[in-house]
Amino acid sequence: GYHDSSWAEQEVTTDKETLATPTNLNNTSVETNSFQANWDLVTNADQYEVELYSDSDYTERLSDKTTENTFQSVSGLESNTTYYWRVKATATNYHNSSWAENSATTDKEKPSVNTKEATDVDHESAKLHGELTNLGDFGENIDLGFRYRKDGEATWIYIDKVAENVNIIQVYEDSIGLDSNTNYEYQAVVKYDDLEDSGQIEGVTKTFTTEEKTEPEILTLEAKEITRESVLLRGELAGLGNYLKANLYFQYREKEKAWVNTEKKERMETGIIEKKIEGLDSNTGYEYRIVVEYNGETDYADILSFTTSRSLGRIFRKAYFITLKAIPKEGGVVSGGGTYIEGTKLTVSANPNEGYNFLYWKEGREKITEEIQYSLTVKKDHDLKAIFEKKVIEIKEPEEKIALLKEKITSLITQLRERGVEIPTEIEMLTKEPELIFNRNLRIGDTNDDVKSLQITLNLDPETKVAETGPGSPGFETKYFGPLTRRAVIRFQEKYASGVLAPWNLTSGTGYVGSTTREKLNEILGDYEKELSGEEKIEFLEKQISLLEEQLEEIPVVDVVFTQNLSLGSYGKEVKLLQQFLNSQGFLLVETGPGSPGNETTYFGPLTREAVIRFQEKYAEDILEPLELEKGTGFVGELTRKKLNKL
Repeated sequence: GYHDSSWAEQEVTTDKETLATPTNLNNTSVETNSFQANWDLVTNADQYEVELYSDSDYTERLSDKTTENTFQSVSGLESNTTYYWRVKATATNYHNSSWAENSATTDKEKPSVNTKEATDVDHESAKLHGELTNLGDFGENIDLGFRYRKDGEATWIYIDKVAENVNIIQVYEDSIGLDSNTNYEYQAVVKYDDLEDSGQIEGVTKTFTTEEKTEPEILTLEAKEITRESVLLRGELAGLGNYLKANLYFQYREKEKAWVNTEKKERMETGIIEKKIEGLDSNTGYEYRIVVEYNGETDYADILSFTTSRSLGRIFRKAYFITLKAIPKEGGVVSGGGTYIEGTKLTVSANPNEGYNFLYWKEGREKITEEIQYSLTVKKDHDLKAIFEKKVIEIKEPEEKIALLKEKITSLITQLRERGVEIPTEIEMLTKEPELIFNRNLRIGDTNDDVKSLQITLNLDPETKVAETGPGSPGFETKYFGPLTRRAVIRFQEKYASGVLAPWNLTSGTGYVGSTTREKLNEILGDYEKELSGEEKIEFLEKQISLLEEQLEEIPVVDVVFTQNLSLGSYGKEVKLLQQFLNSQGFLLVETGPGSPGNETTYFGPLTREAVIRFQEKYAEDILEPLELEKGTGFVGELTRKKLNKL
């Protein structure tokens, strides 16, 4: 009986759902100034708000960030500090979730130490230096010491608890007896220990080489003042070697009889030693030599001889000096020299040492004979030299020749570096032979050969160079992965980001050498290490040697004006400069040891005198002829200095 009513309308909106609160909050990658906050995925969440606080009441906010990930990296923090963070989920069509809270404590900052250069290195000891640069968060719970080992050995020798002070250069003098002429490497070490953490940090590795052990050098000289019953024996202490003092005395005897010793005299300086011997038998042959005792050892010089006069009528009969010398000294042994009465028939001999051949006897510039024994009748003084040469060893295997060529390159690099020439890393790689394949991950704090190979590879590119100078720089790469190496790795990763970082959805380098970084390093190394045959490697190395030698020849060795007269026994800076000049101009004092290239000394000894004589005789027209001399004297006077300064 009624009509239907009109429609009544009303809009109703259902309430939004609230997102679930994030769960499973945890921290990873915790370091001294950073960590990563993590949580599980919340269903329907678009993103997450993350806030960092310095207090547990969440009133002192330090940062707030928004992310779509289920993690957030936090950096720029203080070490050994607890931080409080919270996270909530958000979405457009949902109410935000409640805050989920957590805390993280950053790692303690480790102490740091710096290895300094060693000083006072001699043939058996060295002073090691180190500096504790930062205590970190370990307060006084640290010890500073050192560790060292021979180059190539695996085991370190530790020197613990040298000192415990901060910011003071610590010194340790090693007095336990090192091996002479040996390469050592060492590190300053700081050990830390408290209830929560313990360990040790090493400074960069540095090296030193102990000096070659050299014994005192003695020479038996010609006897003088020979009469029917007495003689003046003479000898020379030419060098003390590594020792401060030595005892010297003479031995003499009639031939084939027992030696008679003179009184021992302690000497602390080089020079001539003389001893008058009386009560001898007339017309009798005697042998004599000078003897040195040092550090419980005894060395004997060459034996010379003399003959006393027959009678009073012959006391003043003339005696002549027969001087013998082996060239080079290590080439062989000469015998038969000494002081002889006029008319004596004499035979001198030259016996080559192992590895050497005898060539000939010479006097002055004249070649006398190729016979090992040379007989003469004494009518004047003679200065005879036995000339030896080193045997040539034929190298059959390419590997042996390659090894020798690399030794030659190492020597040239050392000479160039001594003259201030910077050596490119790619040339260093010819001798160092780093591991070609990086097959393990590397990170800050690692110490191994792969780290050194990594630094060498990074130094190939100026944009990724580890350092310009000092440890880690080209030619001074180390085995320690420190902050400099990490920053260089980051530059490398960002330079090759498409192949290194992109696969991990990263845009900034991490400094961690993982799989993609290793792949790129190995790819680059492949450009420098070519698979060459043995002969091709030899040809390539010989070419590099030629280039290095040309570079060395272009560098002036000595720029000095000689102002002093110099002679046997002189000391000083000009003596060292003289030796450097003579070695650089082909008048080599000796091939190895004191006086050799790079090991010149301030002492003018027999080796220096011999080199000066060769120099004077080469330029005889300017030095000897104005003085009406035919032979060099070994004395550096006005004319010799004038020629030296002109050259």
